[in-house]
Amino acid sequence: MSGIVGTNRPAEVAILYDWENNWALNDAQGFATETKRYPQTLVQHYRPFWERDIPVDVITKEQDFSRYKLLIAPMLYLVSEETIARLKQFVGSGGTLVMTYISGMVNECDLAYLGGWHPDLRKTFGIEPIETDTLYPRDRNSVHYRGRSYELKDYATVIKVYTATVEGVYEDDFYAGTPAVTSNQYGKGQAYYIGGRLEDQFHRDFYQELMEKLDLRPVLFVKHGKGVSVQARQAPECDYVFIMNFTEEKQAVVVEEKVKDLFTGEEIVGEITLGKYEVRVVEKRR
Repeated sequence: MSGIVGTNRPAEVAILYDWENNWALNDAQGFATETKRYPQTLVQHYRPFWERDIPVDVITKEQDFSRYKLLIAPMLYLVSEETIARLKQFVGSGGTLVMTYISGMVNECDLAYLGGWHPDLRKTFGIEPIETDTLYPRDRNSVHYRGRSYELKDYATVIKVYTATVEGVYEDDFYAGTPAVTSNQYGKGQAYYIGGRLEDQFHRDFYQELMEKLDLRPVLFVKHGKGVSVQARQAPECDYVFIMNFTEEKQAVVVEEKVKDLFTGEEIVGEITLGKYEVRVVEKRR
């Protein structure tokens, strides 16, 4: 498999992880210690792409945003004016940005932005988070989005809308009927804000919609169940695809396009069975 050496794993989606933000959040006293869970929240946003075999880069704030169609920045509590300007430029130039509760609250010195949310964030998202509530562990709410109800816990944001479109609303308590999920057209791009911590199914449905809108697709279509992942590397004339079973059970998968097994040389199309922890490496010609 020497042809794989030096090939690329291109991604059109990135999740922003910031160590300084993590340190600041860990030290922040205004939120419940046990429920901040910054790294785990990023994993929650990553999982829908993993389940659908869409590659995602995990990047820092110093890296280039422009190469991506979709940038996800959950819980970006600490963010400098420089990074805010770059996020604004990313959306204005045609990118899609997703941000959540507990974002844009302090600068790189952990000092609050005076006068509320930074003006560039207000322009980009068309909203202003007025208040972020930390809920007790027993507290629950729900958000109505696209005809469905999704459970909310831990955090909820009171949102003032300027130019944004309200996509989802809270269903209970004094929040009832107020904005919970918004979208805003800014320049050539779109900015989404998720005001509360919602269940996994919301993220699956929300990001599935963005995948379709942005034409985000896996390199090779393979039907499979949970515990199987399909990832690829791209060479100039072909794609090398790794079909991986991460479970201790046999898994039936369906390969929807003709490919060649790099171990055996046989052509594969249709249903195949993966043994526990088995990996099949196949070549898809362009």
